[in-house]
Amino acid sequence: MKKILITGAGSGLGRGAALGLAQAGHDVIATTQLWSQVSDLQREVAELGLGGNVVVDKLDVLDSRDITTAMKRDFDTLVNNAGTGEGGPMAEIPVDLVRRTFDTNVFGNLDVIQHAVRKFIDADSRGRVVIVSSMGGMLTAYGLGAYCASKHALEAIAASLRDELVPT
Repeated sequence: MKKILITGAGSGLGRGAALGLAQAGHDVIATTQLWSQVSDLQREVAELGLGGNVVVDKLDVLDSRDITTAMKRDFDTLVNNAGTGEGGPMAEIPVDLVRRTFDTNVFGNLDVIQHAVRKFIDADSRGRVVIVSSMGGMLTAYGLGAYCASKHALEAIAASLRDELVPT
């Protein structure tokens, strides 16, 4: 069984993955951006009787202290799922909203990945990094330009990491 750290487990796909992997017997560290999400997910974990397989903690991918704390945990797989998306036409969306989307979806995720890779290398272990992207990383959609652009960037990062880290 794996020891899996999941970012973005406060809702959606990350939350479902955390619960499903715990039900399959894996040890899961389910991390959320906000403390309120921690409490909510802890309640659900308890209701499902998964407390023995799931630890819920706060990890905002934009907070260096949260990242440092998360890297002290024992895990061999990182599921990097944290993400956000702002909508609006690219010709009109405020650049600060685009920047915020990139901060989370690209730079925050890359920061967590780099820390995890360093952790695996320092431990001389074969860790695994799973990067959750989106169809938005392969196409564009009206009103989702900022989100799609950030996911395009994440796709390029994933491909580069695969080339750099996976032995051929």
